This record gives sequence, C-alpha cells and structure tokens, in this order.
Amino acid sequence: TRYNTTIKESEEDMYITLAARRDTVDYINDKKLAELPGEPIVCEGEITGEFHENSLPTPKDLVLKPGAQIIFIKNDYDRRWVNGTIGVVSGIDEEGTLYVVTDQGQEFDVKKDSWRNIRYKYNEKKKEIEEEELGVFVQYPIRLAWAITIHKSQGLTFSRVVIDFTGGVFA
Repeated sequence: TRYNTTIKESEEDMYITLAARRDTVDYINDKKLAELPGEPIVCEGEITGEFHENSLPTPKDLVLKPGAQIIFIKNDYDRRWVNGTIGVVSGIDEEGTLYVVTDQGQEFDVKKDSWRNIRYKYNEKKKEIEEEELGVFVQYPIRLAWAITIHKSQGLTFSRVVIDFTGGVFA
C-alpha cells in the first residue's frame, strides 16, 4: 500500500527523505540543488596518501549553493552541532568559510575537517595494537540532505521525515 500526504515545503521545515537506494537519493538531491537560484559552488576536497574514493564520507568535490539543505556528518569539536544535525547553507566567503543555519535557527561558520584512513596491526613485542595512518581526506563535514539513504540515517534522529521505498527495500 502507499500513502501520500501533501507536505507544505518551506525552507524552515527542513524535511529529509529517507530512501533505500543511493540513485534515488542522488536524483532528489541533484534535482533540489538545480532548482535553487544561482551558480553552484564547487568545494574541492583533498586526498593525501591512500583513501579510496568509495570510502569517502562526503563527495570529494562537494557541489553547493546558498539555500542547499545539508546534514553534518561529523560531530563538531566545539559541540555546536552533532552528526545528523540538519541545516541550510547561508553562504560562503572568500577565505573558504561556509555558513550554515541549523534546524534550531542558529548560524555557524564551518571550516573544512579531516578524516584519517587507518590500518591497525598488533605489535607482538609490545603486546599492543598500533595504528598506521594510510591517508587523509579533507572536506567540509557535510553532505547534501534533501534525501539520504536509510543506511546513512541509522542512529540519527529527525523531526520531519519522508520515507521513499521506490524500487523496493532489502533486509
């Protein structure tokens, strides 16, 4: 069965669509981004060393516009947002600082952050686990979020959500 309800969309509502398939998510996000006025801004990420592109937490080259709905994908060190906080891009300055207004109405400046690709191995002599850094990825800790996969949403809490099971679901 299928249930459709009319949702009055407005920027303040910040609905997020949870979909089973990555292609559905990409379609929704690309369509919504294209509907925004203005030229897109490409925020280039940087990979140092070994960090496979299919393991990146957000696109290497993140395409944004003011008005784009985003989700934070990493907790802030200063505790201004957490992984799963929804927001809207309000601007970007010449120094590369991104400005985001969260669903709580607070505006924050967002700088690029880093993720490490680490290999762990056991040191027999020291009897301890050691880590070896293979690579580093640097990018803003956000991704487009008019839609995200159900898989990525696990453990997160949302106030307003639409479920899209187009194409079916799997266990």
